[in-house]
Amino acid sequence: MIEVEASNRSGAEVDEAAAVALAREVLAAEGVTDGELGIAFVEFTHQDVVRHKLVQRIVEAYKLHAEETGTARRR
Repeated sequence: MIEVEASNRSGAEVDEAAAVALAREVLAAEGVTDGELGIAFVEFTHQDVVRHKLVQRIVEAYKLHAEETGTARRR
């Protein structure tokens, strides 16, 4: 089992459960089946995910959803 701990210190609204699920999916796709991962808020684009097409599509879908609903992070 992969333990993932998320801490949002950015002040931006983040779906932490979705971030944890995404981290687990990526680790599993890379063959990591055991361990711990602590993650802080990091903004990814589909170009950052090169090994798994499904994860690329998920990241792009989150970006599109945020743009369409006006919830995209402001820099």
